[in-house]
Amino acid sequence: NGHKAARFAIEAMKEVGIDISEHRSQGINTAMLRVADDIVVMAPEHEAFVLSSDPQLRPKIVRMWEHSARELKEIADPVSKSLDHFRICRDLLDECLDTWIETWK
Repeated sequence: NGHKAARFAIEAMKEVGIDISEHRSQGINTAMLRVADDIVVMAPEHEAFVLSSDPQLRPKIVRMWEHSARELKEIADPVSKSLDHFRICRDLLDECLDTWIETWK
């Protein structure tokens, strides 16, 4: 239904043994967001978009950049950038997800 993953996204993930070649994007809607346990965002504009659909979703939002050991204001979307940008994003998301998951324990 949606778009294929970017060529460099497929390549960057393949480097770490993950095949996303069959992945397709999926749009979001308010109904979907309301039933989600968590809404993970990479940047403030993503958070603003979610909240514009329903301000009551605020408690579900997880700002992924806040789970980095570095002081970040966002995780930059690598779309239309180089393979190295996709690698940086991949590694940063991996770090942040590991840290966030640790908070569940």
